[in-house]
Amino acid sequence: LLPIQLHWPYSAMFDFDLDELDEQLGTSDPLAVSPLDEAEFQAFGKSLGETIQKQNFALVGPLVAQALWSEQKLSERLPVVIVALLEEVQAAVKRGDQETSVNLTYMLFLLSLSTSVHEVRCQEGSGFNAPCVVMFGFGGSSLEELQPQANYYTARGFKVLSAGALVWPQDLKNKQDATLVEELRLALSGGNGQLLLHVCSNSGLTRAFTFLAAWNAGKGLFAVLPQPTACLVAMVWECCPIREPSKKDMQKAHASPDDEMKATLAAVEQSTMVIRGNFLSVDETNRLYGDAAQLTLQPPTWSYYPDAPYWDFDAFEDWDQNLAKPLPRLFLYTDTDMVIPKESVEAYIRHTEKYNPKAKILRTMVPNAQHCRLWGASMFRQKSVRGLEVLIYQSGISTCRM
Repeated sequence: LLPIQLHWPYSAMFDFDLDELDEQLGTSDPLAVSPLDEAEFQAFGKSLGETIQKQNFALVGPLVAQALWSEQKLSERLPVVIVALLEEVQAAVKRGDQETSVNLTYMLFLLSLSTSVHEVRCQEGSGFNAPCVVMFGFGGSSLEELQPQANYYTARGFKVLSAGALVWPQDLKNKQDATLVEELRLALSGGNGQLLLHVCSNSGLTRAFTFLAAWNAGKGLFAVLPQPTACLVAMVWECCPIREPSKKDMQKAHASPDDEMKATLAAVEQSTMVIRGNFLSVDETNRLYGDAAQLTLQPPTWSYYPDAPYWDFDAFEDWDQNLAKPLPRLFLYTDTDMVIPKESVEAYIRHTEKYNPKAKILRTMVPNAQHCRLWGASMFRQKSVRGLEVLIYQSGISTCRM
């Protein structure tokens, strides 16, 4: 799914004073969140309505995070939160408040990218002195949908850390980061110190970019980890990416304004499809899908922290091509993908071979499978496993045999 470019310039329509925003949200401790108790959660809908009535969109994320903070209560609370947000969308539509309805639709889209929200699943492999794999799921996935890949890795002796492609609310993303960092620290120190990164679709890739950017910066929560270059030995790119031309690409190609507009419209069209696919409860006659998709290109300031480390494709590729030891990678994809067409994946493979010619590039194409459904039927799984076996061997990852 399309990466959310959270550091692109945002529309003045949704501008906030950043000093005031920092004061509202608090920045001293990213995990200093007071979860809502049962009585407070019963009043969630009322609190949400009061916040939205003031159009204080910056405070919706912290309120949602307080409601969903406990992983043990996610299954019962998440539906209540979603329904409350949808009701506010419908109320905004009825009163003709487009700014509120579009912002709330975009919030629902961001929340829908990880249906397990901030939960992290940790699974031990059967091997001794095990390597580790970190998996980021595709947009709209739950951790259960990553279990077929996790089963393969645990059988090969890996410790597996699985997470959804969460980008909002920021407080829950911080908690997901904290859990991943601690579990990764334990896995690296207690295992053989080798890490494989497995990303699913563009949303999983974008989440991996933000995680790597923060890890590479080595500050805050990430200060306890060795640098990624000390342990990351291989990558799997499953059903991705679509790489839309960046402004840097456009400048290099001396693109005309018409070319830039075509690229923008293509990205918005793709985002609209993703939003429509992730939740179908909102009336599309109100143009909410298309308007919310526009925000993937010009996100409002409530959707991110301006000072948070962030990588787009350009930043990742700059880091990637300057590594002393190039990372082997496997592109795992299908020829019948309706979300990320094989042509997009193969175009990026060629691009990777051009910008990083020293890296070992492997590809496995699984015929007739659906997007991020390469592990269900046995014939799909066998093809995927063969590709991963070659990557593991050529990367020098020490695992137990299957």
